[in-house]
Amino acid sequence: MGKKDKMDDFHDEKALINFIDDLNELGKTEESQIVLIFNGDTFDFLKMDYKGEYPRYISEEISAWKTDKILQSYEKIFAALKDFLKNKNNTIHFIFGNHDFDLLWPSIQKKIRQKLVSKQTFFSFTYETHDLHIEHGNLNDIIYSIDTEKIFVNHKNKPILNLPFGAYAVSQSFIELKKRFSNDERLYPRKEALNRNKDFKKMSRRLFWKFTIIDLLLKPLYKFRDKTHRVPYLKIIKHVLHNGITIVNDHKMIENSFKKLIKEHPDKKTFILGHAHVYSSFEYKNRLCLITDTWREEYDITTEPHKRKPKTYAHILYENDQMVEIGLKEYHPTNI
Repeated sequence: MGKKDKMDDFHDEKALINFIDDLNELGKTEESQIVLIFNGDTFDFLKMDYKGEYPRYISEEISAWKTDKILQSYEKIFAALKDFLKNKNNTIHFIFGNHDFDLLWPSIQKKIRQKLVSKQTFFSFTYETHDLHIEHGNLNDIIYSIDTEKIFVNHKNKPILNLPFGAYAVSQSFIELKKRFSNDERLYPRKEALNRNKDFKKMSRRLFWKFTIIDLLLKPLYKFRDKTHRVPYLKIIKHVLHNGITIVNDHKMIENSFKKLIKEHPDKKTFILGHAHVYSSFEYKNRLCLITDTWREEYDITTEPHKRKPKTYAHILYENDQMVEIGLKEYHPTNI
Protein backbone atom coordinates (compact mmCIF):
# COMPACT_ATOMS: atom_id res chain seq x y z
CA MET A 1 0.00 0.00 0.00
CA GLY A 2 1.27 3.43 -0.97
CA LYS A 3 -0.69 6.61 -1.57
CA LYS A 4 -2.81 5.49 -4.55
CA ASP A 5 -0.74 7.11 -7.28
CA LYS A 6 0.87 5.39 -10.28
CA MET A 7 3.75 4.20 -8.08
CA ASP A 8 1.29 2.30 -5.87
CA ASP A 9 1.00 -1.32 -7.05
CA PHE A 10 -1.78 -2.35 -4.67
CA HIS A 11 -5.15 -2.34 -6.44
CA ASP A 12 -7.18 -4.82 -4.39
CA GLU A 13 -8.49 -2.83 -1.47
CA LYS A 14 -11.93 -4.46 -1.55
CA ALA A 15 -10.44 -7.97 -1.68
CA LEU A 16 -8.26 -7.32 1.36
CA ILE A 17 -11.17 -5.82 3.30
CA ASN A 18 -13.25 -8.89 2.49
CA PHE A 19 -10.40 -11.15 3.58
CA ILE A 20 -10.14 -9.34 6.92
CA ASP A 21 -13.93 -9.47 7.37
CA ASP A 22 -13.94 -13.21 6.63
CA LEU A 23 -11.30 -13.75 9.30
CA ASN A 24 -13.34 -11.66 11.68
CA GLU A 25 -16.35 -13.95 11.19
CA LEU A 26 -14.20 -17.00 11.93
CA GLY A 27 -12.99 -15.45 15.16
CA LYS A 28 -16.32 -14.71 16.79
CA THR A 29 -16.39 -17.81 18.98
CA GLU A 30 -15.04 -17.38 22.51
CA GLU A 31 -12.38 -20.08 22.21
CA SER A 32 -10.95 -18.92 18.88
CA GLN A 33 -7.83 -16.83 18.50
CA ILE A 34 -6.70 -15.47 15.13
CA VAL A 35 -3.21 -14.16 14.46
CA LEU A 36 -3.10 -12.10 11.26
CA ILE A 37 0.47 -11.69 10.01
CA PHE A 38 1.39 -9.18 7.32
CA ASN A 39 4.70 -10.69 6.24
CA GLY A 40 6.64 -7.63 5.12
CA ASP A 41 6.21 -5.06 2.35
CA THR A 42 2.72 -4.31 3.63
CA PHE A 43 3.41 -0.65 2.88
CA ASP A 44 5.50 0.70 0.02
CA PHE A 45 7.47 3.52 1.63
CA LEU A 46 10.36 2.70 -0.69
CA LYS A 47 8.68 3.76 -3.93
CA MET A 48 6.69 6.60 -2.38
CA ASP A 49 7.90 10.13 -2.94
CA TYR A 50 8.20 12.73 -0.18
CA LYS A 51 6.67 15.98 -1.39
CA GLY A 52 7.67 15.16 -4.95
CA GLU A 53 11.23 14.08 -4.10
CA TYR A 54 13.00 10.81 -3.27
CA PRO A 55 15.38 11.79 -0.45
CA ARG A 56 18.36 9.57 0.30
CA TYR A 57 18.37 10.21 4.03
CA ILE A 58 15.14 8.93 5.59
CA SER A 59 14.41 10.78 8.81
CA GLU A 60 11.60 10.13 11.25
CA GLU A 61 9.81 13.19 9.87
CA ILE A 62 9.84 11.79 6.34
CA SER A 63 8.54 8.40 7.49
CA ALA A 64 5.76 10.09 9.48
CA TRP A 65 4.66 12.13 6.44
CA LYS A 66 4.50 8.99 4.29
CA THR A 67 2.63 7.08 6.99
CA ASP A 68 -0.03 9.76 7.15
CA LYS A 69 -0.49 9.48 3.37
CA ILE A 70 -0.97 5.71 3.65
CA LEU A 71 -3.42 6.02 6.52
CA GLN A 72 -5.45 8.59 4.57
CA SER A 73 -5.37 6.59 1.32
CA TYR A 74 -6.47 3.28 2.85
CA GLU A 75 -8.89 4.46 5.51
CA LYS A 76 -11.30 1.57 4.83
CA ILE A 77 -8.64 -1.11 5.29
CA PHE A 78 -7.59 0.31 8.63
CA ALA A 79 -11.26 0.48 9.65
CA ALA A 80 -11.56 -3.25 8.85
CA LEU A 81 -8.41 -4.01 10.86
CA LYS A 82 -9.72 -1.93 13.75
CA ASP A 83 -12.94 -3.95 13.70
CA PHE A 84 -10.93 -7.19 13.60
CA LEU A 85 -9.05 -6.15 16.75
CA LYS A 86 -12.24 -5.50 18.70
CA ASN A 87 -12.07 -9.21 19.45
CA LYS A 88 -9.53 -9.21 22.28
CA ASN A 89 -8.33 -12.70 21.27
CA ASN A 90 -7.17 -11.47 17.88
CA THR A 91 -3.77 -9.96 17.15
CA ILE A 92 -2.01 -8.40 14.17
CA HIS A 93 1.72 -8.69 13.47
CA PHE A 94 3.52 -6.48 10.97
CA ILE A 95 6.85 -7.97 9.92
CA PHE A 96 9.43 -5.58 8.51
CA GLY A 97 10.09 -5.97 4.79
CA ASN A 98 12.52 -4.21 2.48
CA HIS A 99 9.80 -1.80 1.27
CA ASP A 100 8.60 -0.75 4.72
CA PHE A 101 11.67 -0.32 6.93
CA ASP A 102 10.07 2.99 7.97
CA LEU A 103 8.04 0.88 10.42
CA LEU A 104 11.23 0.56 12.48
CA TRP A 105 10.64 4.00 13.99
CA PRO A 106 8.83 3.51 17.34
CA SER A 107 6.78 6.65 16.63
CA ILE A 108 5.48 5.12 13.37
CA GLN A 109 4.46 1.96 15.19
CA LYS A 110 2.68 4.11 17.76
CA LYS A 111 0.90 6.04 14.99
CA ILE A 112 -0.46 2.80 13.48
CA ARG A 113 -1.50 1.42 16.88
CA GLN A 114 -3.37 4.65 17.58
CA LYS A 115 -5.12 4.36 14.21
CA LEU A 116 -6.21 0.82 15.08
CA VAL A 117 -7.06 1.82 18.66
CA SER A 118 -5.45 -1.37 19.91
CA LYS A 119 -2.41 -2.60 21.79
CA GLN A 120 -2.83 -5.99 20.10
CA THR A 121 -0.65 -4.82 17.21
CA PHE A 122 2.98 -5.92 17.06
CA PHE A 123 6.03 -5.17 14.89
CA SER A 124 9.12 -7.36 14.42
CA PHE A 125 11.62 -8.84 11.97
CA THR A 126 10.31 -12.36 12.57
CA TYR A 127 7.39 -14.26 14.06
CA GLU A 128 8.10 -17.52 15.86
CA THR A 129 6.00 -20.03 17.74
CA HIS A 130 6.56 -23.71 18.51
CA ASP A 131 8.44 -25.11 15.49
CA LEU A 132 7.32 -22.35 13.09
CA HIS A 133 9.47 -19.48 11.77
CA ILE A 134 8.08 -16.62 9.67
CA GLU A 135 10.02 -13.74 8.15
CA HIS A 136 9.81 -11.60 5.04
CA GLY A 137 12.90 -13.10 3.41
CA ASN A 138 15.08 -10.05 2.79
CA LEU A 139 17.37 -10.79 5.74
CA ASN A 140 19.11 -13.47 3.63
CA ASP A 141 19.16 -11.30 0.51
CA ILE A 142 22.45 -9.40 0.19
CA ILE A 143 20.69 -6.66 -1.77
CA TYR A 144 18.16 -5.92 0.97
CA SER A 145 19.69 -7.37 4.14
CA ILE A 146 19.60 -4.85 6.98
CA ASP A 147 21.71 -4.70 10.14
CA THR A 148 19.05 -5.63 12.71
CA GLU A 149 21.37 -4.54 15.54
CA LYS A 150 21.95 -1.08 14.08
CA ILE A 151 18.77 0.09 12.40
CA PHE A 152 19.54 3.82 12.77
CA VAL A 153 22.64 5.89 12.04
CA ASN A 154 23.37 9.60 12.35
CA HIS A 155 23.66 11.94 9.40
CA LYS A 156 24.58 15.52 10.22
CA ASN A 157 23.73 14.84 13.88
CA LYS A 158 20.26 13.60 12.98
CA PRO A 159 19.08 9.95 13.14
CA ILE A 160 18.13 8.34 9.83
CA LEU A 161 17.25 4.79 8.77
CA ASN A 162 20.30 2.60 8.20
CA LEU A 163 18.98 1.19 4.93
CA PRO A 164 20.61 -1.59 2.86
CA PHE A 165 22.28 -0.56 -0.40
CA GLY A 166 19.46 -2.19 -2.38
CA ALA A 167 16.99 0.32 -0.96
CA TYR A 168 19.20 3.17 -2.15
CA ALA A 169 19.49 1.51 -5.56
CA VAL A 170 15.70 1.60 -5.90
CA SER A 171 15.00 5.06 -4.50
CA GLN A 172 17.99 6.82 -6.06
CA SER A 173 18.38 5.03 -9.40
CA PHE A 174 15.83 2.44 -10.49
CA ILE A 175 12.82 4.51 -9.43
CA GLU A 176 13.14 6.20 -12.83
CA LEU A 177 12.34 2.86 -14.45
CA LYS A 178 9.16 2.56 -12.40
CA LYS A 179 8.09 6.10 -13.27
CA ARG A 180 8.37 5.47 -17.01
CA PHE A 181 7.34 1.80 -17.21
CA SER A 182 4.94 1.44 -14.28
CA ASN A 183 2.88 -1.24 -16.06
CA ASP A 184 5.78 -3.28 -17.49
CA GLU A 185 7.34 -3.45 -14.03
CA ARG A 186 4.33 -5.49 -12.88
CA LEU A 187 4.91 -8.26 -15.44
CA TYR A 188 6.48 -11.60 -14.53
CA PRO A 189 8.71 -13.45 -15.19
CA ARG A 190 10.87 -10.32 -15.31
CA LYS A 191 13.25 -11.69 -17.95
CA GLU A 192 10.39 -12.23 -20.42
CA ALA A 193 8.98 -8.79 -19.61
CA LEU A 194 12.31 -7.17 -20.46
CA ASN A 195 12.58 -9.10 -23.72
CA ARG A 196 9.10 -8.05 -24.84
CA ASN A 197 9.71 -4.32 -24.48
CA LYS A 198 12.98 -3.15 -26.02
CA ASP A 199 12.75 0.32 -24.46
CA PHE A 200 12.10 -1.21 -21.02
CA LYS A 201 15.10 -3.51 -21.46
CA LYS A 202 17.34 -0.73 -22.79
CA MET A 203 16.58 1.60 -19.88
CA SER A 204 17.01 -1.26 -17.37
CA ARG A 205 20.48 -2.02 -18.72
CA ARG A 206 21.47 1.65 -18.78
CA LEU A 207 20.41 2.18 -15.18
CA PHE A 208 22.10 -1.07 -14.11
CA TRP A 209 25.47 -0.10 -15.54
CA LYS A 210 25.14 3.47 -14.31
CA PHE A 211 24.42 2.19 -10.81
CA THR A 212 27.27 -0.36 -10.99
CA ILE A 213 29.91 2.15 -12.10
CA ILE A 214 28.84 5.18 -10.10
CA ASP A 215 27.12 3.84 -6.97
CA LEU A 216 28.98 0.57 -6.47
CA LEU A 217 32.46 1.62 -7.56
CA LEU A 218 33.00 5.39 -7.57
CA LYS A 219 30.83 6.96 -4.87
CA PRO A 220 31.97 4.58 -2.09
CA LEU A 221 35.49 5.90 -2.74
CA TYR A 222 34.96 9.65 -2.76
CA LYS A 223 32.06 9.57 -0.29
CA PHE A 224 33.59 7.04 2.10
CA ARG A 225 32.63 9.15 5.13
CA ASP A 226 28.96 8.85 4.23
CA LYS A 227 27.65 5.59 5.74
CA THR A 228 24.79 5.40 3.25
CA HIS A 229 27.29 4.89 0.42
CA ARG A 230 29.03 1.90 1.95
CA VAL A 231 28.70 -1.35 -0.03
CA PRO A 232 28.98 -4.95 1.33
CA TYR A 233 31.45 -6.08 -1.33
CA LEU A 234 32.27 -9.39 0.37
CA LYS A 235 28.59 -10.36 0.52
CA ILE A 236 28.15 -9.43 -3.13
CA ILE A 237 31.07 -11.66 -4.13
CA LYS A 238 29.60 -14.57 -2.16
CA HIS A 239 26.23 -13.97 -3.77
CA VAL A 240 27.71 -14.03 -7.27
CA LEU A 241 29.58 -17.25 -6.50
CA HIS A 242 26.35 -18.94 -5.39
CA ASN A 243 23.79 -17.39 -7.75
CA GLY A 244 25.68 -15.81 -10.64
CA ILE A 245 25.16 -12.14 -11.47
CA THR A 246 21.36 -12.38 -11.40
CA ILE A 247 19.41 -10.30 -8.89
CA VAL A 248 15.92 -10.84 -10.30
CA ASN A 249 15.66 -14.64 -10.58
CA ASP A 250 13.60 -15.40 -7.47
CA HIS A 251 13.45 -19.15 -8.11
CA LYS A 252 17.23 -19.41 -8.26
CA MET A 253 17.80 -17.65 -4.93
CA ILE A 254 15.04 -19.25 -2.82
CA GLU A 255 16.83 -22.55 -2.23
CA ASN A 256 20.03 -20.96 -0.94
CA SER A 257 18.04 -18.65 1.30
CA PHE A 258 16.09 -21.59 2.70
CA LYS A 259 19.30 -23.51 3.45
CA LYS A 260 20.64 -20.52 5.39
CA LEU A 261 17.44 -20.35 7.43
CA ILE A 262 17.71 -24.01 8.40
CA LYS A 263 21.26 -23.43 9.67
CA GLU A 264 20.18 -20.35 11.59
CA HIS A 265 17.07 -21.99 13.08
CA PRO A 266 17.77 -25.75 13.30
CA ASP A 267 14.92 -26.31 15.78
CA LYS A 268 12.23 -25.08 13.36
CA LYS A 269 10.34 -27.46 11.07
CA THR A 270 8.27 -24.99 9.06
CA PHE A 271 9.31 -21.73 7.39
CA ILE A 272 7.09 -19.14 5.74
CA LEU A 273 8.61 -16.44 3.54
CA GLY A 274 7.48 -13.65 1.26
CA HIS A 275 9.90 -11.35 -0.61
CA ALA A 276 10.26 -13.59 -3.69
CA HIS A 277 7.45 -12.93 -6.16
CA VAL A 278 6.64 -16.61 -6.57
CA TYR A 279 4.08 -19.03 -5.15
CA SER A 280 5.82 -22.16 -3.95
CA SER A 281 5.76 -24.98 -1.42
CA PHE A 282 8.57 -27.50 -1.07
CA GLU A 283 10.38 -29.72 1.44
CA TYR A 284 14.09 -29.99 2.19
CA LYS A 285 15.66 -32.17 4.90
CA ASN A 286 12.28 -32.77 6.55
CA ARG A 287 11.53 -29.04 6.66
CA LEU A 288 8.62 -27.39 4.93
CA CYS A 289 9.03 -24.02 3.21
CA LEU A 290 6.11 -21.92 1.98
CA ILE A 291 6.58 -18.88 -0.28
CA THR A 292 3.39 -16.81 -0.29
CA ASP A 293 3.94 -14.50 -3.28
CA THR A 294 2.49 -10.96 -3.25
CA TRP A 295 -0.87 -9.16 -3.22
CA ARG A 296 0.37 -6.34 -5.41
CA GLU A 297 -0.96 -6.06 -8.97
CA GLU A 298 1.08 -8.47 -11.11
CA TYR A 299 0.53 -10.44 -14.30
CA ASP A 300 1.97 -13.71 -15.60
CA ILE A 301 3.00 -13.08 -19.22
CA THR A 302 3.67 -16.75 -19.99
CA THR A 303 -0.10 -17.03 -20.59
CA GLU A 304 -2.30 -15.46 -23.26
CA PRO A 305 -4.07 -13.32 -22.34
CA HIS A 306 -1.81 -12.31 -19.47
CA LYS A 307 -3.17 -13.98 -16.36
CA ARG A 308 -3.59 -11.82 -13.29
CA LYS A 309 -1.84 -13.34 -10.29
CA PRO A 310 -4.25 -14.69 -7.66
CA LYS A 311 -4.22 -13.42 -4.08
CA THR A 312 -2.50 -16.07 -1.98
CA TYR A 313 -1.75 -16.62 1.69
CA ALA A 314 -0.47 -19.17 4.18
CA HIS A 315 -3.08 -20.76 6.44
CA ILE A 316 -2.08 -22.43 9.71
CA LEU A 317 -4.45 -24.09 12.16
CA TYR A 318 -3.49 -24.91 15.73
CA GLU A 319 -5.49 -26.94 18.23
CA ASN A 320 -4.25 -27.22 21.80
CA ASP A 321 -0.87 -25.81 20.77
CA GLN A 322 -0.48 -28.49 18.10
CA MET A 323 -0.28 -27.65 14.40
CA VAL A 324 -3.02 -29.64 12.68
CA GLU A 325 -3.12 -27.95 9.28
CA ILE A 326 -0.80 -25.84 7.15
CA GLY A 327 -0.70 -24.90 3.50
CA LEU A 328 -0.88 -22.24 0.81
CA LYS A 329 -4.30 -21.06 -0.34
CA GLU A 330 -5.77 -18.73 -2.92
CA TYR A 331 -8.32 -16.16 -1.82
CA HIS A 332 -11.33 -15.67 -4.03
CA PRO A 333 -13.77 -13.13 -2.54
CA THR A 334 -17.37 -13.87 -3.39
CA ASN A 335 -19.06 -10.57 -2.60
CA ILE A 336 -17.13 -7.98 -4.66
